[in-house]
Amino acid sequence: MAARGLEPFYLTATLGSTDVCAVDDLDGIAAALAPRAATPRDVWVHVDAAYAGAALVLDEHRPLADAAGRFRSFNFNPHKWLFTTFDCSALFVRRRDDLIEALSVQPPYLRNAASDAGAVVDFRDWQIALGRRFRSLKLWAVLRAFGARALRDHVRLGIRLAEALEARLRARSDLFAVFTPARFALVTLRLRADADDRPGRRTQRLHRDLDARGDFFLTATVVDGRFAIRVCTAGAAVRDEHVQSLFEQLVERAEAVLAAPDDDDAAP
Repeated sequence: MAARGLEPFYLTATLGSTDVCAVDDLDGIAAALAPRAATPRDVWVHVDAAYAGAALVLDEHRPLADAAGRFRSFNFNPHKWLFTTFDCSALFVRRRDDLIEALSVQPPYLRNAASDAGAVVDFRDWQIALGRRFRSLKLWAVLRAFGARALRDHVRLGIRLAEALEARLRARSDLFAVFTPARFALVTLRLRADADDRPGRRTQRLHRDLDARGDFFLTATVVDGRFAIRVCTAGAAVRDEHVQSLFEQLVERAEAVLAAPDDDDAAP
């Protein structure tokens, strides 16, 4: 970049990518940028933990929280895994003055004694728009109604259910290949028969069959040209019996797909 006359000033690190819940090397990023810290060449690193950030309520994920805490800002969405209704996004910043200095406006019609005296926090100075909805009330109500222990139990259950499904899939390695192992209540899979077929035509057919049946709603992804089925067990109502039922349908439909004649036109 330097040879092209470019200077980095901002970087987004991911804690739990949408496709497979991958996590960037947060420690490596911090180490690489350490020489720039507290200098004019410092880089603002924002951690995008929109979904998986909720897992940081668990002590076992404390190392990830410590790593993310080295950076300038962090964001996660309680509406994705912590019972909160859409939409609610929690933003943490190391130094709020960075936002205020860039976004604060002080026209006469916004002046008041409390703001001028610094007695209140004006969140309008933390964003572009002056007005905003009272989203924090929803999160406060969830925290008060459930408590930290119930939220931890909920997140832990989702993680355990995904790990249980992964174990079932591995037990039927004649049918399935675990594309990415369970992490943050997400596991992805392909049909073993598609090992040499990057587009995964049989896996795509399996996904369409399950979706058409309507008992479970499974999304999909394509990583490095490989199609995979995503199974997320973070829902509030998901229990062991649902995971077992899904696995039984996966086996049933997988066997049907593999028994059917190959169809070069199967892929959409």
